[in-house]
Amino acid sequence: MIRRAALLSLLVAAPARAEGPAVGAQAEALFERGRALLADGQWDAACEKFRASVALEPTASSLIKVARCDERA
Repeated sequence: MIRRAALLSLLVAAPARAEGPAVGAQAEALFERGRALLADGQWDAACEKFRASVALEPTASSLIKVARCDERA
């Protein structure tokens, strides 16, 4: 429950960091690569991609994936 509250606070408070379409596209590419790695069961590598995606552009879906990674750790 505490993690969900923390995630919700991140979603509400997270500023948009994207500085243009190229950054958004890069964040999306990292997120999609993370999803592919996760589908292959490569959690550690996938979580790295999700965290890199959040660093560029903290979207709700990328923050949720990072939260799941943190729960698994």
